[in-house]
Amino acid sequence: MSDVIWNRWMHNAERFPERDAIVHWCADGPSRRWRWSELLEQARRVGSYLRGQGVRPGEVCALIFRHCPQFYPLYMGIVAAGALPAVLAIPMPGCIQTNSSKASLV
Repeated sequence: MSDVIWNRWMHNAERFPERDAIVHWCADGPSRRWRWSELLEQARRVGSYLRGQGVRPGEVCALIFRHCPQFYPLYMGIVAAGALPAVLAIPMPGCIQTNSSKASLV
């Protein structure tokens, strides 16, 4: 399935290189606009780096970090490497309720 997604992104980058692919709105700062051409270029770099680090096609690659403008090329870079992105939420310590005094957040 990642080939289908990647090919669609490539099609958009070839057809609309200067169009906005993603606009990341920030409540506390300026928004970040990713054009198709630059987004795919960054994703290729990430994918190449991940392959160099040993990430192989079909593997699951987890993303665990706060939502930010770099999320998009990272996610797409995982797809470019042939791996499957798994987006995991960062746990918020104040929101975790346990019944055990021995439980901890690692």
